[in-house]
Amino acid sequence: MGDCTMSKEYWQTVDKSQYWIKVQDPEGWYEATIKGDGCINLQRFFNKPLNKDPDSSNYLHICDIDTLIERLKALKQIAVAEWGEWPQ
Repeated sequence: MGDCTMSKEYWQTVDKSQYWIKVQDPEGWYEATIKGDGCINLQRFFNKPLNKDPDSSNYLHICDIDTLIERLKALKQIAVAEWGEWPQ
């Protein structure tokens, strides 16, 4: 397996089974379930960490993470082409 140094900086395993791994970021603003079929359920919380109110979070079901990463990179490239830098 690969180096887990970066993943530990962003994610901590909180539960797992034979079929899935549940992780959270250290501050509690993100939670993900990585499933054995390659899909990921990603949740981002607003207002307070680990807020389970559905109106206070975004949920994304991802089955092709590589395509999503490429699309996000393309969005960043559009912004950089327009403004000359990525806004901070």
